[in-house]
Amino acid sequence: MRSMDKDRFEFLARRLRSTEPAISAARLVLMHGISIAEAVKATGIKQPSLSRSLKSFRELDEEIKKIYCNPKKPIA
Repeated sequence: MRSMDKDRFEFLARRLRSTEPAISAARLVLMHGISIAEAVKATGIKQPSLSRSLKSFRELDEEIKKIYCNPKKPIA
């Protein structure tokens, strides 16, 4: 998976109302390409919590891309 840029990551984090340590751990995985295991170790977050956070980030990102990158009709 290609790494996510800072602006996109921060937008998603705000929309999801993410908190620490989920933000730091998700940033390591999504922006820096660190493995989930390494992010868990570096931040102290529990692996299931990080997995849920990553799922939320990825799902919201995909939903936004579907709506804005492939519009069926122009925005009036």
